[in-house]
Amino acid sequence: MKNSISGKVTFATVTLFALIVAACTPTQTDKQAFGPQVTTAKIAQYFSGNSTSSSSGGAYYASNGSYQSFYYLSEAPNVCTGRWSANKSKLVVKETCKSVSDGKTVSSAPKTSSYAVHIKADGAVRLDERLEDPSAGQRDISKPVEGFPRKAEFTAMQKKIESGQAVGLVKDNELSTAELVIGIPLWIAMCVGTAGFLCI
Repeated sequence: MKNSISGKVTFATVTLFALIVAACTPTQTDKQAFGPQVTTAKIAQYFSGNSTSSSSGGAYYASNGSYQSFYYLSEAPNVCTGRWSANKSKLVVKETCKSVSDGKTVSSAPKTSSYAVHIKADGAVRLDERLEDPSAGQRDISKPVEGFPRKAEFTAMQKKIESGQAVGLVKDNELSTAELVIGIPLWIAMCVGTAGFLCI
């Protein structure tokens, strides 16, 4: 009798674990959401004269090869300037960034990043830096739009940082109390509904 109960408990535990793993693992559809890497010519056409946005900021890829970006990262928002190019089927960005630390403007050492570019059916882009940690080397950004609509935001941040002023997050990037009250219970309900309640 004890062996029968023990066997059922073991089976139930293994089954529950399998369901949790299945719920927490990205689906094949998610993995294939972004298409194959695009060509050098396509990258040049796609980014030249356009800008992109992500949850943390935005970037402008001017048609003359200059590059400007701003990011609200952790406690030290920063602005970056440099050059971009399409080279060997990669988007290459050479940039120097500035932020504020203890009331002083701090410049980073020049950095070059090389990204494989994958385009989703709706035009959104995944930049893949091919680092050892895939989650650290991948960034999902919006479909490029013509010009630099967020230039005023970039310029304002640049002025503050260059004068040593602390820069706070903009309201659009903050979650309001109402969004938290509605969003968190909804997210938990969705997770529980897909047997992924232990993913929390």
